Parts: sequence; structure tokens; C-alpha cells
Amino acid sequence: MRGASADARYAAEWVVQSRDNQGMPFAIVDKKDAKLYLFTPRGRLVAATPALLGLARGDHSVPGVGDLPPARIP
Repeated sequence: MRGASADARYAAEWVVQSRDNQGMPFAIVDKKDAKLYLFTPRGRLVAATPALLGLARGDHSVPGVGDLPPARIP
């Protein structure tokens, strides 16, 4: 497994140092790298996976799409 990006490591360090995770495991979405990283409560990387994100900054969803069942979303 490849290590977390520099941005994700920076955010993970902040989470651990500030105790913002309240002793719980946590996840970080790195939008630049399109990855989801999962960390232990102490900030050790345990998993990483690609993440499907919007096409560009400021993407908007089509009105009403959230009310459709997934099978009906084009």
C-alpha cells in the first residue's frame, strides 16, 4: 500500500495532535489525489482506496437527483 499524500499526512498529524478525533479511528479524503485514507486513532495509516469525486471544483448536482433511487440516476 502506497503511503498517504503529504496533504493527508499533514491533516492526519493535525487530527492526532489536536485530539479532534476523540480517540476514534478517522478517515481523510484527499481531493487532489482522489483517495480516501483510513487512520488508526494514533494516526497510523491502515488503508487507502481510490475515491470517486466530482469532475471539477464547484461541481453541482442536478436538482432532485438526491430523491431518486440509485438505479434511476443517469
